[in-house]
Amino acid sequence: MAKNTKTMIIIYMALLFSFKNQVRKFIFEFLIKMISGNPIGNLVSHIRVNKRYHHMKKTPIDPDSEYQWYLFNDFWIQKINQDDAVNFDPIYSTPCVLYFIRNDLDSRHSLDVKFPLNSTVLQPGKSVSKSHTDARLFTPLEHDEMPSKGTLVGIDCEFVTLNAEETELRSDGTNAIVRPSHSAVARVSCIRGSGKFEL
Repeated sequence: MAKNTKTMIIIYMALLFSFKNQVRKFIFEFLIKMISGNPIGNLVSHIRVNKRYHHMKKTPIDPDSEYQWYLFNDFWIQKINQDDAVNFDPIYSTPCVLYFIRNDLDSRHSLDVKFPLNSTVLQPGKSVSKSHTDARLFTPLEHDEMPSKGTLVGIDCEFVTLNAEETELRSDGTNAIVRPSHSAVARVSCIRGSGKFEL
């Protein structure tokens, strides 16, 4: 049996405990660990994604597997196997966060997505379109223009850089990103793709 698999089994067995004479089982869901190799290190995460999410997003998954592990490293996301996910080699990585969930969590709680907002937030009385009428540079949505499935719009965004990217020069002459740039949304413009106000 592989060393990493043994580690996974030990962690899983350690989380079997008795509470009010009932055994609770927990599943290893994700971890965050520090990778050494540069002066400040690098945080990466390994996350276990179940089959239900893949079906919802219509992404491929092994039909014989109930989940898929993913590596998140800054902007890089890659599928990995379970042994890689639970590898705690102290030479180059240090676990920071280990996250477990009860294996009966789905049956104990509703998984329905609740979105409290509705189309009324887009009506003139609920937005900035009601105030500062003289300075208004857009045409508010009318009652018969509320977005629905199939609504066509065009969106353009503009960002501003708050903190520039920080890089360091490696010994082989290549640049390594120490800290990515930090940007924020400065403007969002939407135009209608249909109707009497279509541009």
